[in-house]
Amino acid sequence: MRRRRSPLYRFRRLRRERRRRREMLAVSRSHADFYERVASTLEVGLNLRVLGVQRSGNHAVISWILHNAPEPVLFLNHVRPRLHPNPLVGFGRASYRSGSAVEEYGPQSPTRWEDVRRVLAGTPTLGTVIHSYEDYPLDEDSVRRLDASDRWLGTARSSRDVIVCRDPFNLCASRLCHDWIELSPGTLGLWKQHAREVLGRTALLTRPASHVRYNRWCHDEGYRRDLAGALGLTGDRRGRDVVMDTGGGSTFGGRSASASELRSGAGERWRACVGDRFYRRLVSDPEVRSLAREIFGELAADAAVGAA
Repeated sequence: MRRRRSPLYRFRRLRRERRRRREMLAVSRSHADFYERVASTLEVGLNLRVLGVQRSGNHAVISWILHNAPEPVLFLNHVRPRLHPNPLVGFGRASYRSGSAVEEYGPQSPTRWEDVRRVLAGTPTLGTVIHSYEDYPLDEDSVRRLDASDRWLGTARSSRDVIVCRDPFNLCASRLCHDWIELSPGTLGLWKQHAREVLGRTALLTRPASHVRYNRWCHDEGYRRDLAGALGLTGDRRGRDVVMDTGGGSTFGGRSASASELRSGAGERWRACVGDRFYRRLVSDPEVRSLAREIFGELAADAAVGAA
C-alpha cells in the first residue's frame, strides 16, 4: 500500500506541471480571440461546478449527471485553476454528449483543446456545462479564483455548485490502495473543508449548492430522484451503469467491474485497510470522526476504528 510519494516523484510531478502550464499558456495565447468570443457569446442553460476529494465517487456522480442533464452537455474534467484560469484550457480531459452518443477528448495534447474548440465553434448554445475540481481547497482565496474563472464559460441561466462527499473511512481506503493517488494528512485536511461546507459550518461557495452524500447516492433511489430535481436534470435513471474511463475507474475494480458491483462494495473498502497503522492514525482524528457521524450517521467503519 502506498502512502507518500518519494522526493523524486514529487520533483517529476512538479516538472510535468510546469510543462503543462507552458502548454496551456501557449494554447490560450494562440487562440485568445476564440476564447474571448466564447466568453462573450456562449449561452449555457445549466452551469454545474463539481467539487470533491479524489476517490469520493466524483466520476460516478458526474457520469450520472452527464447522462441526465439537458443537452448538449460539455464536461471538463480535473480543471486546475492554478495552472490556467480558463476552464476551457486548464482541464485534463473532456466529454461531450449530444443525444445518446458521448465523445471523449484527451488527455493527449493538443488534441483535447482542438476537440473542445471544434465543439464550441459549432455549438453557440450548450444545455449544460459541467466542470470538475478534484482535491481543490475550500478557502476564500481559492473560491475567489473559481468565481473569477467562470467568466470564460459564457452566460448561464442557472448556476449551481455540487460537492460530492464520501465518508472518510472508505475514501482513505480507496486512496491508500490506489497505484498513483496519494494519501496524506493533507487529504483529511481537504476532506474537513468539504465536510464543514456540507454541514453549513462554513459558507464559502457563492452559488446555490447541492451536497451529494455518496454513500446514500449509491443505494437510495428516492435520494437520487430528489437530487436530480434539485440539480435541474431531465431524469435520474440514465448513466448509472457507466464506469467512466476518466480517473482510471475504481481503485478496487478498475474499468472491468460493473457499476452495480462497484456501488455495492463502495461502503466496504475500509475493511481492506483497517489493520494498517498509518490508515488508522489518519482516520482516528476526532474531528474527522465527528464530522463523518454528522454527515453519514453511525458507520461500521467508525466503530471498528474506535475499537482498534
